[in-house]
Amino acid sequence: MVLNEFYGEVDKKLSTEYGKELKKQRSIQVEGAFGVIKQDMGFARFKRRGLKNVKMEFLIVCLGYNLKKYHQYRLKKEKEEREKWLHN
Repeated sequence: MVLNEFYGEVDKKLSTEYGKELKKQRSIQVEGAFGVIKQDMGFARFKRRGLKNVKMEFLIVCLGYNLKKYHQYRLKKEKEEREKWLHN
């Protein structure tokens, strides 16, 4: 079956040193995002029932997470611009 061949190929690639490093980096990044969502944003449980409603709730949580990241990015860029302007 084509799917089994695909899984075999993926397993082979992930068992290389490069694949192991990529897998480790991905798990660190994902854990960080969920840590921020749970700890910093206070999200512990879904308040809705049903897969459709849970998906929508999680999308809203992710939107909030991404907006927070974007806001921090913009603040950092504005601060860098101000400092550059003041030092010239």
